[in-house]
Amino acid sequence: LLRLVDGEEEEVSAGARRTLKKAFDVVSAQVEELALSKWSEWLLAPCSPEGLHDELRFHDLQRGRIQGKQARLHEQYWPRSDGFPAQAGSVLFASVVQVQPMHGEHGRVLLRFSLDPQLHSLPLGRGQEYVLSPRFIDPNSRTLADRLQQDARATTLGGAPATRPLSVRLMREHPATFRVTAPAPPDAASAALDEQLRSLFPLTPSQEELFCLSRQNAVQCVNGPPGSGKTYFSAALICRLLVRALLVPGAVQRVLVTAFTHAAIDNLLNKVAELLGGRAVLAFAAEAAIELPVPRKFQRDDSKEFTVGCEVQHTDADTDAGRYYVEEIRENGFLIRPVGGGGEQVVGASEIRRWRAFSLLSTDKKQQQRLEDELRRRVLLLGCTCYQTPKVRESLAAKFDFLLVDEASQMLLTHLSMSLPLLQDLRPPVPGRPPGRLMVVGDTKQMGPLLAEQYPEAADG
Repeated sequence: LLRLVDGEEEEVSAGARRTLKKAFDVVSAQVEELALSKWSEWLLAPCSPEGLHDELRFHDLQRGRIQGKQARLHEQYWPRSDGFPAQAGSVLFASVVQVQPMHGEHGRVLLRFSLDPQLHSLPLGRGQEYVLSPRFIDPNSRTLADRLQQDARATTLGGAPATRPLSVRLMREHPATFRVTAPAPPDAASAALDEQLRSLFPLTPSQEELFCLSRQNAVQCVNGPPGSGKTYFSAALICRLLVRALLVPGAVQRVLVTAFTHAAIDNLLNKVAELLGGRAVLAFAAEAAIELPVPRKFQRDDSKEFTVGCEVQHTDADTDAGRYYVEEIRENGFLIRPVGGGGEQVVGASEIRRWRAFSLLSTDKKQQQRLEDELRRRVLLLGCTCYQTPKVRESLAAKFDFLLVDEASQMLLTHLSMSLPLLQDLRPPVPGRPPGRLMVVGDTKQMGPLLAEQYPEAADG
């Protein structure tokens, strides 16, 4: 809650629009909360029923214009003063210029805002009270909203239920709808291949049952507590799918792994790489004359960004050699210790890189052709977060056959809807191509959806 006072004021006119800078006393909050807040854009409205009503109906997703190549992503959603189609009402778009903790009981704040007198009816009178609130939006809000709007439009067009977007079908239809015809009994060669894959990537009896169910259900949920083997099961299932496709001439198996966090995807891709790198698997691949796939992940290259606890390796080392933990970041370099134990050492940033058992596909537009080439592979394993899937979709020549959602308890259906358009149709198979499969893996009793929050600094002691 703020109260307008006499203070520094600057007025700049640009056509009909006026840019103002005014001082407000903070009435019911500490001014430090504004100084430490992550919000860079705010809404200012009168402290009245009408003002609060206008604030609630404010269109947060209204687009603005990006200013220059270096503009941050969120600027297209947090509009600038010269690129924002003003909304009628008593709400102003404001930014915090300065906080002055020593003024008054709770401090003083200096705000900058712009308005068009013909569109805005906000009275700016000395002594009047106003409410300052953050805009409820983040850089991904527009992407999510666009995805939901596309699904809504496709649903209202009518047609058979099987043609509805998968996100809508998952909410409306009975699970039995997603059952598919059980696969025909395998012939002798196929049965022998399945037995080889079971020996290369063994599963427990309950995991084996889940694997069989995943071949009968277009949508399969896997729920298990920590330590129950969800990551190993997911990795072994993916390995079986990929290796089998390599051994069957002309077979296509394209697997997409998605999650809310990079850590979840990294963990699963590293496990897949570990299983594919086993001695028995390598010997089998050499005997069968096949080239095992390399797990790939779509993200920007952060191989030179280090944090305490991350795994690194020497720049000139092989992928599987010389893994270390970063124990401490110092002025003269990084203190690292071998993962398996041993003596610590201090190295410079140029001497190490992040350790990964998988390969990165850069998000850099200069690498667009390489991304498109990789996505054309008939046998492919790709990992990306739910927010990155629209970028993958732009370069995708053919959809994925299998979508695995890891750590699903951290995601909402809204997040999952970003990845679903990349999955092959779940309807009965068309000639030459099997239907898509969706597997959701998680623990309903673990961490729920992640939300950004601010936490106070820890007190001394």
